[in-house]
Amino acid sequence: MTTGKIRAIFLGTSGSTFTPDNIQPCIYVEGYLFDCPASCPQRLLSLGLLDSVHTILLTHTHLDHSLGIYELAWHLGTVLSKRRITLYLPQGVLEGVVDAFRILGGNLAEKLLSFYEMREVYPGYDNGKIRVVEAKHSVVAVGYRLTLDGLSVCYTGDTAPSDSVVESFRDCSLLIHEATYPSGLEEQAVRDGHSTPRQAAEIARRAGAKMLALVHLPYARYGREIDEAFLASSRQIFPNTIIPKPGQVVELG
Repeated sequence: MTTGKIRAIFLGTSGSTFTPDNIQPCIYVEGYLFDCPASCPQRLLSLGLLDSVHTILLTHTHLDHSLGIYELAWHLGTVLSKRRITLYLPQGVLEGVVDAFRILGGNLAEKLLSFYEMREVYPGYDNGKIRVVEAKHSVVAVGYRLTLDGLSVCYTGDTAPSDSVVESFRDCSLLIHEATYPSGLEEQAVRDGHSTPRQAAEIARRAGAKMLALVHLPYARYGREIDEAFLASSRQIFPNTIIPKPGQVVELG
């Protein structure tokens, strides 16, 4: 039963690289953070949200989704923080992440690592609030279903269309799905482990989602003017589609 309202704040929505006014996907939901690209900690700080982040849900370790975990630890060490943040990682990547901290942090690596409690999770993991689903990408990747106050925010990370996503994200309040390629390039998108707006909309329709938000859009290649075409192709299949602007707040409940 829904007992309150929750907010999803879209800190970044761009594709694999940044633009002058946007960064790669990172979404804040009541202390939880979906993915953490390089500039995400600074965005959180500018909005007064950084101190409230207690959990990061990392979908995969590609640079455009993960570099901010290192930047955040460096920031916390610089300001002499005593915080400890829970960091969810796809199963099999923990050793590599720890190695990266040791390479990037040098003699400060152990201090940087102390800011995180790292948990490797696998598809099917479910603790009542966080459910993990396998994503279909070019590296090991997962998506997350976050349920708070009877409302579910589901985030795919990078993925080709997936039946597992449909089943695990069924009836969600908000589905945040990537749309890296324009409609018409479905075969190429699938080969690269990505989706188009049309494919994202079909997933939302099949899952019975209440709302679809498209992220990971290729702004650096095509410019912001692609929004109209992406929305039009998605809304033909799933009318309640939005493309959030950086900083936009979507309130649920």
